[in-house]
This record gives sequence, C-alpha cells and structure tokens, in this order.
Amino acid sequence: MILLKNYIKKYLSEGVATKHSADAIKVQSFLSKVGGSSNVDKTNYSLEETLEDIVTNIKDELFISFIDEYDENVPSLETNPNVTYDTPHGIYAYPLTHKTLAELRDESSIKGTTFAINRDYIHLFTKSRGVNSVDINPDGSNNYSGNLQRDKITMIKSAIMLTTSKSSGQEYKNYIQGKNKERFESLNYSKRNFDSRIKEIENITLDIARKNLNRVKNSLKNNPSTQEYDVIHHIVLITNILSCISLIEKSVTKSKDLDLATEIIYDIIENITFSDENTHYRKYGNKMSDFHILMSYAYFLSMPIRDSKMSLTPDGGDDPALGTYFTVLLDEIGINMVNDKGTGTIHRNEPLQAFYLNTSKRLRIKHVGTYKNIFYHKHAPIDFDKAFLNLDEKHPHLNLLATDLFDDSKAIEKIKDEALDYFMSSPFRPKLGLIMANKNNKIINCFVRADIYKKKITFDISIKQDFLQKSKEEKLVALRDAGNLYNDADRNITHLKNILINMFYMYVPKDFLVIESEENFEQLQKFTYDLRQLFPSKENDSPLISKGYDFIDFFLMLLERIDDYNNKDISY
Repeated sequence: MILLKNYIKKYLSEGVATKHSADAIKVQSFLSKVGGSSNVDKTNYSLEETLEDIVTNIKDELFISFIDEYDENVPSLETNPNVTYDTPHGIYAYPLTHKTLAELRDESSIKGTTFAINRDYIHLFTKSRGVNSVDINPDGSNNYSGNLQRDKITMIKSAIMLTTSKSSGQEYKNYIQGKNKERFESLNYSKRNFDSRIKEIENITLDIARKNLNRVKNSLKNNPSTQEYDVIHHIVLITNILSCISLIEKSVTKSKDLDLATEIIYDIIENITFSDENTHYRKYGNKMSDFHILMSYAYFLSMPIRDSKMSLTPDGGDDPALGTYFTVLLDEIGINMVNDKGTGTIHRNEPLQAFYLNTSKRLRIKHVGTYKNIFYHKHAPIDFDKAFLNLDEKHPHLNLLATDLFDDSKAIEKIKDEALDYFMSSPFRPKLGLIMANKNNKIINCFVRADIYKKKITFDISIKQDFLQKSKEEKLVALRDAGNLYNDADRNITHLKNILINMFYMYVPKDFLVIESEENFEQLQKFTYDLRQLFPSKENDSPLISKGYDFIDFFLMLLERIDDYNNKDISY
C-alpha cells in the first residue's frame, strides 16, 4: 500500500489530469505491475489430480478463477491488465465449496452464472493470514470492523488527490480570469513591478476561487441532488476549484480549503448513498451495513475520477479507469479482499463472487495451482463421480460421500420435473374426466390436481355421498352401472394404469404423488369391504357386479400404491 500511496502523491505532484483516458490507463497499468504474481503450473494434471487439489483445499476457503492466456504462456495468477468493467480492478474468483463444485460439475455454472466459465484455464487459491478480507453473508451481514467515519474521509481525500491536477487547476484559473477580465484590466499597474502585478492577480483569483467553493457549498445545501450526473459534475467542479487553489498556493494538503472541499463532497456522497440511486440502499434501506456504505462511497467517488467525458456520453461504455480507482479507494482503507457469499454486492448478476485487490509486490493469497479448465464440456458427470469415489477411498477423512458432491436433491428435482412434464402432457386427466362424468358413475368422486410450483400431484378420491344414502336395491343397480362403465371404458382405464406405472418406473420420490385425505382413503377401504359383504359377486350370476368391483378397485388400488410408495419405500 505504501508503494501505491507514493504513486498517488507522484501522480498529484506531476499534475497528471485524470480526465484523460490515456492517463487513467497509466494507473491501471501501474496497478497491474505493482501487484504480485505467481506461477504454479499444473496444466498437465489429470481430472482426478485436479479434483484432488480441490477437495483437499476446500477446508481452507478455496477460490477458483477462470482465465484465458494473456500470451502464449500459461497465465500467472495476477491482476488482469485488460480490465474493462465498472467493478474493482483485481483478481476475481468464485468461492469454491462442495456445493458450488457439484454445480460446476453438473451444470457448468455457479449460482446459475456462467460468466467466464468457458475459459481455457483455472486458478485455485486460498486466503493467507496476511489478507484483510471482508466476508459478506447471504443476508448482507459482514465482518467489516473498521472505523466507518474515518474510512469515509480517507476515501474522499484520496479521491480528491487523484482528481486534482495542475492542468485542471490552470484551466479553472484561466476560466476565472477570463470571466473577470474587466476587473483585472481595471487594475492600476503603473506604479508596480511585474512580480507584484502577478501577485495581486493571483490573490484576486484565489479569493474568487474560494468564494466559488463556498457558493457551491451553499448551493448544494439549498438544492441537494442525488443524480449520478450531478454528483460527477459537482465533484469535478470542486476538485477543479481546489486544483486552482493548489496551483496558486503550491499545496493544499493541510489547508482549510481541502477540509472545506472534503466537507462538501462528504455531503454529496452521503445524499446519493442514502437514495434510490444506490443499488445497495434500494436493497437494504436504512439497514444497509457499514461496508455496503463504503462500497457505495468507492463507486460514486470513482466516477468523477475516471474520464468524465467518456462516462457521460449517451452510449456509455465502461471506462477502464473506474474499476482501477475503485481498487485504489478500497486499498486506501486497508481492504485487500471481498468475499461475497450470495448477495450480489460486487455485481448484481454475480451473487456469489470474490475479488482480491492485488496492490502489493507480495501476494497475500496462496496459489494452489493453475490447471486446464475441467468444467466446461470437458468431462461427463460420470467421470467426475468415478474420480470422487476414488478420492473418497484415498482420503477417507474427507468423507466426500457425505457432502453435496453426492447429494441427490438435484437428481430428485430433475425426476420430479420429468414426471410432471410426462403427466401434464399425458391424456390422464382428460380420460379420467370422461370416466368421472359418465352417467353410469354413481359411486366414486375423483379429482386430480397437478401443482407445477410445489411439484406434486394430489389425488382426491372419495365415495359419493348420494350413493351412501341409497337403498340396498339402488346400490346394486349402481354397482351394475359401474360394471357397464368399466366395460365401456376398459381401454381408457388400462391406459390410465399404464401412465401411472410409467410414473412409478421413473422412481418418483416420496410425496410427489399424494393423497388428499387419509380419512377418505380409509372410508373407501371400509366401504369396499362392506359392499362385498352386502353383494358377494359369486352369489350374483351377473358379471357386471364383478366389473363394478373392478371399477372401484382401480381407485382403491391407486390409493394403496401411493400410500405404500410414500410410507414403505417400494416401487410399483
């Protein structure tokens, strides 16, 4: 960090204007050179050897970075010199756990994100003791323990140092003198030497600049703004005024002018940080954590530092300076790494992500190795499973079989989806509806509901209340009618049975097919038994009685099979 601070001071003293893209790229290039690098080439490792390095290091907070080669050589672990995003400039990675490893294996993604996963190489690294990492939990809480107020002021003053320059100071000085041309021309120089004339002009210019600084303060106090454009405009104006004062005074490092500029910019950034312009505020509101406040500060302060003309063009575009200065500001408050475990703090499209701010000659992270990318359409899932089984035997203490690598929950969800798709596209419900609506059905009610969100199919089967109230003779007639219905619908009922058998052959998980009412199920069992006692089919020559029982048995058997499957863990 000392090297970086010295560079910032050098940057200021030389008067390099950060408004120019070429100069912004200088800082970016400098950061890439300052940052340490490491080369641990393991690109000759097999799938199993690569996975062995992963599973034996996961316990140490392992991170995976997907990378392309910069030249013809195997890439080193270092900051990408070609960054083009509005996020901090550093080494980006995903936190690697058994769960994310399983997702990479199965879906070539992490938390549904596929960004960069198709690159040729991967870096693996772990934290070292020297890294100051802010770890963000899925609920937004984190382990930031710094002094918020002090870190805010540090960021603002660092931003001022990076934005002020001799060239912008001279430009604003010329603006003042041009706008007040008549005042300067009216001065009586006849009895003064050249040096005293210059001194008086500069004193007047200095007085006007300081008055303008106070005007900006009063104007913003009366009319605060929370628009990004206004934030950039006002901060650039303030630093231009300060550059002018610095140019005349030779330094503003410890001046009241710097304190006033800091105060004004503080109010500007506070207003936009606690407004709907800030994505973190929109998400957390007044419960926004101290670290999210600092991330907001770093972002909004980086905008006026970067090329303001480029950033405000209608077609936008990512100026590489923004991410670079984002890094500088976080580094200034001593943060080396951010590990987002699921909030999208670093980038809303990457809820699970980490970055390491590589701003010192020595890496504060341990480079495990660089490997060929094994995850992007390189190997079949079965190849991974074989390797994991071998590694479980080789390293039994890791207990890999008990991890998410062998968690079948995703397989279960896939089976549910397939079974639900099969059921929804099958003619089960329309065929069942025809049977239930038939005038000869005077015994059974059957409703089937498919819930595509909860991924389950519910069978609501019961005895019609009208049937229970019928006389013995009427019940016998209804039973014969059901026999006629069964004969007429035999092909449809056989089709319904086959559909259900196919679903069970899919090994659908428990509680995918469910019974709406256990009470109705028990009632149907008792009713069937009582009905057979009342009308034994052998004592009736009519085959329709037997077919009537077959009709009832179809629904009873369906409920019994579902109940057995859910409670006894057997297949159909």
